[in-house]
Amino acid sequence: MSNMGDMGDMGDMGDMGDMGGGAGVPLPFRSDLPFDKEDAQTWRKGPAGWAWVKSTPASDLEALPALSSITWTPRDWSGKWSAWLILSEFATTKPWKTIALSPFPTGGKALADEKDALFAAAQDERADAIGEIVAQNETYEDCISYFAGLLRFSSRTHGKTFRLMHVAGIVGILTSMHFKNVYLRPRPSQLWPALLPPIEVPGHPAFPSGHATQSMLMAQILDAILAGSPRAAATPMLHAMAHRIARNREIAGLHYASDSRGGFELAGEAYALLATCPLFIAALADARAEWGAP
Repeated sequence: MSNMGDMGDMGDMGDMGDMGGGAGVPLPFRSDLPFDKEDAQTWRKGPAGWAWVKSTPASDLEALPALSSITWTPRDWSGKWSAWLILSEFATTKPWKTIALSPFPTGGKALADEKDALFAAAQDERADAIGEIVAQNETYEDCISYFAGLLRFSSRTHGKTFRLMHVAGIVGILTSMHFKNVYLRPRPSQLWPALLPPIEVPGHPAFPSGHATQSMLMAQILDAILAGSPRAAATPMLHAMAHRIARNREIAGLHYASDSRGGFELAGEAYALLATCPLFIAALADARAEWGAP
């Protein structure tokens, strides 16, 4: 990832999309003087000049009354956790388990052609693609970073948009894992160990590709966010990024091309259902406002 340039102040990627609920970074404290034992005082300017003014009666911070008027508000949710509310609505109200995906080859010339394409990619492209393969491997947040780098936004500049990137990630996990368990397609390297993927082979079936599902959902959601904004022309780049992320998994020997296609189809069908969820519709309007979309 060292060659990705200025990714919109992405040094805080460990707290991606966290729009509230704390400072977002670990805070070390002195063991001999806990913060709550500091004097309750304020820095004020009086007749004699600037000075510390102790609270009346004098106390430490622990003795101050509770902020009793505080309530939990929508902006207190972090983006990555409020995304689960949208997932819950999607999962419990939409017929996503009935989505139909195109069949993948199970033998004959079609499967042989897919196998040959994987060996050719391993020989011809893997050495050049290995940096991206590794960088996009661990979690869906790795994929978010590429879209964020493309459009130059961060959780701090576009928190509502990041929330929907988390929605894409977890909706992609839910739907792809369900259909992986339906189809139970072995990984290519289970059939042809000589593919020898350069990273750990995930412990779930191949079809459909989770990376393809998640990255295409990200592309489609960003497409909807940017519609009508000055960035709308970026749509082909978003879909190209999703294709590139999925293709890297093929080059790594983790997926067939038909796995990627299945993931893209799943993303398209899942997005069509997601776009009818009231919570998603409201969140999309909030995200569009960040980009000046009408």
